[in-house]
Amino acid sequence: ENKKEGGISQVAEALERQNIGTAKWLPATMGPVPPDCNALIIAGARRELSSDVKGKMLAYQRAGGSVLLLLESSLRLPTGETRAGKEDWNPRFNDMLADWGVQVGDDVVVDMANHVGQDVGCPATTTYPPHDKIVNDLGVTFYIRPRSLTFTKRSSGIVRFASLVKTMGAETSWGETDPTLFVRYDAGTDVPGPVDIAAVLVREPDRDQSAPTAYKQAAKMVVIGNSGFATNEFAGRYSNLDFVVNCAAWLADREPMLDSKEVRAVAPKLEITAKDLRRATVIMGLTPFMIMS
Repeated sequence: ENKKEGGISQVAEALERQNIGTAKWLPATMGPVPPDCNALIIAGARRELSSDVKGKMLAYQRAGGSVLLLLESSLRLPTGETRAGKEDWNPRFNDMLADWGVQVGDDVVVDMANHVGQDVGCPATTTYPPHDKIVNDLGVTFYIRPRSLTFTKRSSGIVRFASLVKTMGAETSWGETDPTLFVRYDAGTDVPGPVDIAAVLVREPDRDQSAPTAYKQAAKMVVIGNSGFATNEFAGRYSNLDFVVNCAAWLADREPMLDSKEVRAVAPKLEITAKDLRRATVIMGLTPFMIMS
């Protein structure tokens, strides 16, 4: 509902235009995730969630619930400042993602050749591994200090996953782990490019249904290593909003009713090479828990 730059009201409004209703879930007062929720969106959590809230999310997923997880940027600190007292800031959710075979990096993805404005920590890309319901026909998307995603195990008959978004430059991009953001690739420490920024995951029901932690039905998840790109300040740029809406609609088992170009005015989509992308994005200035039912 927040219409300020840091809010995501544009995402909610775009979903409403697709006849996908939105509502808040307040776990402290509303109990479990409602059973008629088609998809749960966690947008940029700034603090670690309590074990009770995580338990409610897991119960929802094990019953076949779908989750769109938009991660807050990695906490970067000035030289000399420590993380004392900030250990639970900007959580990565790796405790919940481990069972899905995905790990979120404590880093910032940079691309020295393909980025927005002068900030190499705002990578722009048109590299989307195929997924006919989410990324087909997308133009440029860009991200605000995103985290890297790493697959920690192979896809299997139980858990399947695939990359949705990668950086464009294999040699010019990496996951920068220096907490002060001194940007320099360090082999063996930084995540080499091309870097995964978003992933789609599907989990089939567990064969053994007797365990209390068993997944009773198939569950889906989309993990994006950034939430800032979907805020009101940046969602209307290029294909950022299209990407978020496509993810949410796929998770909710809905087909977009109208092409987004017919319901909102945005910058035109671009299909350009890495060299042209840099030329185009450098002129684009960066202006200084909801539920779908």
